[in-house]
Amino acid sequence: QTFWETYGTRIKEGVAVEQDPPDKLFPLLRFHTSKDLSGWVSLEDYIEQAGSEQKEIYYFLGDDPSAVRFSPHMDAFRKADIDVLLMTDPVDPFMLLQLKEFNEHPLVNIADADLPDTETSEPGEEDVETLDQAVVTDLVTKFKAVLEDKVSDVRTTNRLSDSPARLVDPEGAPDQSVQRVYQMMDKKFELPKKVLELNPKHPIIKGMAALDQEDP
Repeated sequence: QTFWETYGTRIKEGVAVEQDPPDKLFPLLRFHTSKDLSGWVSLEDYIEQAGSEQKEIYYFLGDDPSAVRFSPHMDAFRKADIDVLLMTDPVDPFMLLQLKEFNEHPLVNIADADLPDTETSEPGEEDVETLDQAVVTDLVTKFKAVLEDKVSDVRTTNRLSDSPARLVDPEGAPDQSVQRVYQMMDKKFELPKKVLELNPKHPIIKGMAALDQEDP
């Protein structure tokens, strides 16, 4: 632990800038996780703890480790009891350009709009009342009218449970790690407009749907 806290950033920088395949440095990497914000885990330990059925190494890319507790992207992973690596160092986006997989396990950003469904139903969840499809369609139309070109699209999702909404990248957008690298290298780089995803089972969204149609 002391070694990593002293030299960890240098090792990550080595992965980022290594011209030869940097695989030899991968076993040295250590990360906090969503289940342990203070401890350190290696990629090998993460794979072992995840079990043979989980093929992906999931990670959260952000600015603050504590933000993972409030991220709507974590909803499905908390429900499925899936641990997530935290990538919150400024060097992490550069490192991720090289760190694509480890021992044939691909690294996957939990904010990826095309993540596989990881939700598991909880007792009583099936009994949660859902909005009528016509009401949902009308609500989506209202959001689009209000937000206009601030987002690229508005749609509903079944990937959320505790959160009313989330923002995800549109299909075909660069990886978040690539976007962050571009931002650091070019202050004029414009991020792609996000897609707003709504949770039609959340009380806040239901309440908004019940508002007068003439007052979006």
